[in-house]
Amino acid sequence: MEQDDRLRDSVVLLLALLLPDGRAIARAMGDQGIATRLCTAGSLSQEVRAGVGTIVVAEEAMSDQLVGRLVALFEEQPIWSDIPLIILMTPLKDASEGRRPIGSAASLRNATFLERPMKISTLLQAVRVALYGRQKQYRLRDQLRERHQLLETSERNERRLAAVLNNT
Repeated sequence: MEQDDRLRDSVVLLLALLLPDGRAIARAMGDQGIATRLCTAGSLSQEVRAGVGTIVVAEEAMSDQLVGRLVALFEEQPIWSDIPLIILMTPLKDASEGRRPIGSAASLRNATFLERPMKISTLLQAVRVALYGRQKQYRLRDQLRERHQLLETSERNERRLAAVLNNT
């Protein structure tokens, strides 16, 4: 795995968290050695394309537009990639609040929902699990690349051998 990939697969994007909350979460994660970046909806595409370990997003920021952007970004990921998403939910106060916008996002298949308020240790554990899964995805990617290179080498060797046998 390349050095850049090792850094990217361990970065947590904090998206659309209110600034004090985002800073507090980033500080708590930093204290645990987890690299984080605060991200806006505007820079989301660029950040995801650069590579991330997981995304933590507040439910109140999950507009239909943001859900659509996330779905599009996730769909353009390579076959080996499935970015974990952790959504910090606000508890429903009563049944009259109805469905949440996030509930209609079937393509957000690798999402973990955590209801607030929660202990920071709960969030940290969810992030660790997500990052562990992401690291396994990067290892799978590396194995696929290695297998592809071995197949190309084998095919080249077969062509050379066939050429030698044809010449004799």
